[in-house]
Amino acid sequence: RNHPVLAGVVLGLGAAMKLYPLFFFGAILVLCWRTGRLRVFFASLAAGVTAWLAVNVPFMLTAFDQWSRFYTFSGDREVSFSSMWLAFTWTGWSGETFSLISNGLFALCCLGVAWLGLSARTRPRMAQLCLLIVAAFLLLGKVYSPQFVMWLIPLVVLARPDWRQFWIWQAAEAYHWGGVWMESARITSEGAFGGGAWWIPLWYGSGIVLHMAAVIWICVSVIRDIRRPEGDLVRQSAPAGLPPEQARTYDPSAGVLAVEPDRFLLPPAGRGPVRVV
Repeated sequence: RNHPVLAGVVLGLGAAMKLYPLFFFGAILVLCWRTGRLRVFFASLAAGVTAWLAVNVPFMLTAFDQWSRFYTFSGDREVSFSSMWLAFTWTGWSGETFSLISNGLFALCCLGVAWLGLSARTRPRMAQLCLLIVAAFLLLGKVYSPQFVMWLIPLVVLARPDWRQFWIWQAAEAYHWGGVWMESARITSEGAFGGGAWWIPLWYGSGIVLHMAAVIWICVSVIRDIRRPEGDLVRQSAPAGLPPEQARTYDPSAGVLAVEPDRFLLPPAGRGPVRVV
């Protein structure tokens, strides 16, 4: 937490294994911009890029076609199970078209998260911004697998440790998980089970809706906590003895930014940026 370069290395190594740790740099950028510590962001980003290259360059040099297959396949592949875009497959759009639309909407969501992070009257916590970015990626992506919920679990615990909400969400995800595998079994089976089990597509479709609704519910709750920090469960549990200003902006994941004052804010739209010293 207090070593931005080391954090960048860890995120870079994570991004070399799977893409989503890369999105954490977006949250770091917003908070470094807000506190006027962009050097911290660039140091962390440089360390992350270096770590990513250290893992990937050997494969790029020795087997570029195989290395690049993941990226080309991700762009070209068709809409997959549990994606919201299944509802639009009747359009006949190609996988590339769905990629363009989903990536464009994700970029807009990232801009929205950045605006939220720079315009909130109290600085958002790192975990809150990370959760919103990763959740947007999962909700809008043309590919979703039930195991992707593992990406969100630690972020939800850090961003909004409301156990009632957490277990309701997990119940929805378990229902969705069962629907996915029953639908997979139906498609690959023959006979009465494969052709006549009308209730399986109903389970599967309702599972997708419940999964998305539960994730959106959590995201809306996090946004409300950002706009009304007095309801933030993490900040309610700030250690006793902190100065009032530090208690108000308490963020156990902020690291070197924890004690920095806000130096750049965006007020309501149309009034332009405001620098705060």
